[in-house]
Amino acid sequence: MRAYGFICSVIGTMLLCGCDPAGLLRVQLQLRPPPKQKSVMAVDSPDTQAALQILDAVVGKHGFDLTETDPGFIRVYSLRRPPVTVDGRVQTRNILCRVKLTSSGLLVTFGEFGFFGGQPPELEILFADVRSAFIKRYGEKNVRSHKLGSP
Repeated sequence: MRAYGFICSVIGTMLLCGCDPAGLLRVQLQLRPPPKQKSVMAVDSPDTQAALQILDAVVGKHGFDLTETDPGFIRVYSLRRPPVTVDGRVQTRNILCRVKLTSSGLLVTFGEFGFFGGQPPELEILFADVRSAFIKRYGEKNVRSHKLGSP
């Protein structure tokens, strides 16, 4: 009986904290760091700038615009969708794509993390196109992609 109570509390905590059962789409690109730096990627390195140009082109084709960056991200793209009114409250439905610089390259995250984040079809298509563009340029061994929460 204790195990059942524990399992229920863990699941309840996950739901209340905003864990996303649908998963979060991510593409991680591994770049080689500049030789003069100590294995740390820089935003202004030629490899990083080339990858960002590829990303700019792909997200632009899908109607995403560059927006102000959030702390911790080097780029944030947004696809503006018309707001909806539910119970008298206006809710924005913008779709976000965020880019973070990691120690080995770029991490591109599609959508919102959270229970109600969801994955609109536009995200699935953008995810596939970004992944494909990175693989075409950098090779499959340098591109990882996955959904958070999936094996």
